[in-house]
Amino acid sequence: MMLSEQLAATRGRPAGFDYLRIGLAAMIVVWHTAITSYGTETQTALALGPSRPIWAAILPMFFALSGFLVSGSLERSRTLISFLGLRVLRIFPALAVESLIAMLVIGPLFTAYALDLYVTDPVFQRYALNMLGIVQYDLPGVFLTNPATQVNAQLWTLPFELKCYIAIALFYIFQMYRVPALFVFGCIALQIAASAWIVLDPQQDEGILRGPVLVLAFLYGSLLYRLRDRLPWSPALCVAAALVSLVLLYMPLANSLAALPLAYVTVYLGLTNPPRSSLVSSGDYSYGIFLYGFPIQQAVSATLPDLRFWWVNLFVATPIICLVAYGSWHLIEKKALRLRGYLTRFEAGACPTTTASRASMAAPSPPACRAAGSRAACSRPTSYAPCARRAARFPPSDPCTNGVIRVVPPGSRRPPAPNEGKAPGTCAVPGAFSIHSARTSSE
Repeated sequence: MMLSEQLAATRGRPAGFDYLRIGLAAMIVVWHTAITSYGTETQTALALGPSRPIWAAILPMFFALSGFLVSGSLERSRTLISFLGLRVLRIFPALAVESLIAMLVIGPLFTAYALDLYVTDPVFQRYALNMLGIVQYDLPGVFLTNPATQVNAQLWTLPFELKCYIAIALFYIFQMYRVPALFVFGCIALQIAASAWIVLDPQQDEGILRGPVLVLAFLYGSLLYRLRDRLPWSPALCVAAALVSLVLLYMPLANSLAALPLAYVTVYLGLTNPPRSSLVSSGDYSYGIFLYGFPIQQAVSATLPDLRFWWVNLFVATPIICLVAYGSWHLIEKKALRLRGYLTRFEAGACPTTTASRASMAAPSPPACRAAGSRAACSRPTSYAPCARRAARFPPSDPCTNGVIRVVPPGSRRPPAPNEGKAPGTCAVPGAFSIHSARTSSE
């Protein structure tokens, strides 16, 4: 079974990704109990200890998951306006609110400075740059007696996440995303460059996972999505990839080589489809857990200085983090994503020639196209810039111009004709999943 077939079997909505997001976010909270309870030295020692592969795998898996899902959003987007606009809606509203809460609530409660000195300090003013994605870790006089003084140390990954979105957009603009061979070549080139940089960097800290590993994991996740109809969904391959990852993650200088096998493990687990519980069906709380976890853990550490044990920090902070993440999703993140309608209208006005088609940027595999009996299924209109120039144009009568790809179960003896048994404007492609399905909160 190919990755695309498993994705189609779950109707483009595998529950594995939902559980994986929550699980990885929870593991980040557990990881941060070391630095918030004992300090940087203890966390570094833990990173170099026997459990290193477990901790070192968390963030690359998160980035690989993001790469896989974001590529689905890229292929569904009419232009880069909607693609990048959705990234902005997903990241910045919640980030801005969290930054304001840190500045105006957590800071005044825990600063050692008088309030007037606190708000006039240049460090306080610079902290507002977090709302723009320019990361600042400290607030004046806040958490000075904690083992670690940062307010938002977890935000170190944010610049790399933004670079990932820029990278995949550039891959798309220069047609590297559309041409698999170019995509593979680009990933190999970046793999060589990242590996060389990590080995040759004189400032290399073996206890810290480097940012290029995260970017590679993202791109490999995206590559797996792009090649989903050519790569197997195999438990044996998943086990082999997991074992290779464990070995490579034990060696800090070889961590970048683990990005590809970790990406496969992530995608395999994400494409599983266990029954959805209310935990994952009611919303995506992983981003809120990520944003608020560290500052809440720092606040717990400052409030209970005589009880700075990792398990105390975890026990006290976890319910608060979950409650705040719940509020962040329902009050901020979910409402921000509803603004995609305004984004669509803006895109329609800016690029009117692109609104006639909702077609995917990446065509199905040639065998699927031939089986579908439709040239349009093999030649989807493709845009390479915000106001798209088209690779191909089709008349409105073409059944695939304005429609979606309907799932035809793999193994069907005969695919339906383009207009057989379905509403006008749809196109049947065996083993493919709807380009408008799999809409997740990561969009």
